[in-house]
Amino acid sequence: MIGVEIMISFMIVPFYAQIWLFDSTTKNIPEMGEELGRVVANENVVMIFTQPDTDGDVEVSIGSVGDDTSGTLIYQGEMSFLSGVARVGSIAAGDLYDIKLTQNIGVHVEIYASPLELPNKIDIFFSSRDLIESIEKVLL
Repeated sequence: MIGVEIMISFMIVPFYAQIWLFDSTTKNIPEMGEELGRVVANENVVMIFTQPDTDGDVEVSIGSVGDDTSGTLIYQGEMSFLSGVARVGSIAAGDLYDIKLTQNIGVHVEIYASPLELPNKIDIFFSSRDLIESIEKVLL
């Protein structure tokens, strides 16, 4: 378990050029349209398009709104994590981290990407540092 005092980072294998942020128990997956942007999202899931896994791992940082970032804002919204756990990583690679939250509904989330085209760094910011109770690597 990783306590969150400052922004932390880890490397994720982005199979299918995707990193996901989602409620750990959701079955509510957003539908992809013909026009793909930088994210596909609904109230429980954000799928972020990244560089391909053949280009290497993607650095994912977790922090709170107001932390420094060199990225460009690609998503901002209110999310619900009904399980109380936000999961981030690559579902296909089984490379996932659980973020235990102290609030589960109406969680303000901002996501930044760098570089904007085929990002290799993703910053995920929650509304406040007090919202993040712990971060753990998921063991499958």
